[in-house]
Amino acid sequence: MRRIASLMVAAAALVTAGVTTTTPEATAEVPRSQRIFMVSDSVGIGAESAMRAAFPGTQFTLVGKPGQFVETLAASYVAPQPASVFGDVAIVAGGYNYPYWDPARFDRSVDLMVSTLLSKGVKYIAWVTLRELEPQYMSPASWRQAQSYAFYLPTVNLRLRMALDRHSSLSLIDWASIANRPGLTYDAIHLNTAGAAEYAALAAQVAGTLATRIPGGTTRVVPVAGLGGVEPTATGVAVTVTAVNPRSEGFITVWPCGGTKPWVSNLNVVPAGITASSIILPLGADGTLCTFSNIDTNLIIDVTGQFVGGSGFVPVTPTRAVDTRDTAIVSPGQVLTVPLNDVPGLPVDRRAAVVNLTTIGGWTAAEVRAYPCDQAPPVLPSRRTDVGAIQNLSRDWVIDKVTVGVTYDTDLDKVKKVIKQVSKEIMADPELAKNI
Repeated sequence: MRRIASLMVAAAALVTAGVTTTTPEATAEVPRSQRIFMVSDSVGIGAESAMRAAFPGTQFTLVGKPGQFVETLAASYVAPQPASVFGDVAIVAGGYNYPYWDPARFDRSVDLMVSTLLSKGVKYIAWVTLRELEPQYMSPASWRQAQSYAFYLPTVNLRLRMALDRHSSLSLIDWASIANRPGLTYDAIHLNTAGAAEYAALAAQVAGTLATRIPGGTTRVVPVAGLGGVEPTATGVAVTVTAVNPRSEGFITVWPCGGTKPWVSNLNVVPAGITASSIILPLGADGTLCTFSNIDTNLIIDVTGQFVGGSGFVPVTPTRAVDTRDTAIVSPGQVLTVPLNDVPGLPVDRRAAVVNLTTIGGWTAAEVRAYPCDQAPPVLPSRRTDVGAIQNLSRDWVIDKVTVGVTYDTDLDKVKKVIKQVSKEIMADPELAKNI
């Protein structure tokens, strides 16, 4: 009974006023590409004005009611709507009212929502993740009020990410990734004016790129030589590769067309973000570059420089010179010598080399400096990495995410200390550490 009472408090805290259904003039004459349908609980409903402003020139329809479970939103607020309100894109903002005692029920409700929207002709579904609460970003009163539901918000987001594997039409608007800072809400989760504007801008950014994503597993040929000021005789280029709103974590590989796709990557990406990397590459014999992504994403290729005959640029096939995952993790302060003499194609009289430095974050934030071995280390780092962060993700790297369930009255600081201690013990075990 104690758990049920806690649920009722959480639901009461999320309910504001009655049913909210906002639908402008909806007609079949409006092109589907210009119709945006949104179903939400109280958080998204509170951002209605900002959401409308973020989608100018569209038929924007918002339906929903505060304090509703996802299955109720699907059955009572989506299913009854006429076909004229649905377009190619639908936005779902639900999950704050979560059946924590039955996670499988939430999974079924996500499946129901997706199938209901697909039955209405929707092609792309974008679900807004939930703000994960930290006490330092809200007032003490808001933090106390949120204790009845704050504990399950990360679990909701995890299960939404798991749903991506079940539904190819589903993507995430990752509000959780930018919402952990002050000044966005007037309580724990409900948005103030500034928060609503950022929430809506993120939703528009993701929703507006869903239809143009390149499918994962696709190789694209990008003509370069002779275009945009690049000389027809160029043998290599400096490019910036940008991934925009990828559907999930993944990697991008770029190489000269006509050659074998290398097994190393040039860029790692995170869901619903914008990530860029600068690369120097040879061009294929026909002046083209090829791109491959293992996940759905939009790609931008900007040429920032070129190499022509006599410039001293010698292209080689990307080769992994060292991988400490196969030997031993680099300790703080350790100097790692990287031999380049065995890299095929490197001239003996070389004076410099272009390398792709990949860092995989450990248990603390760190800095990495790359420099010629006969010189002193530079003052500025070549790469900074956060805890657990992976920059330039390779194809054989896998991230395992483990959920630790605790009761709502658990001391989270103690939980974090226990997890950190377990992590240290794992890394101290020679059999386990070599595979991490």
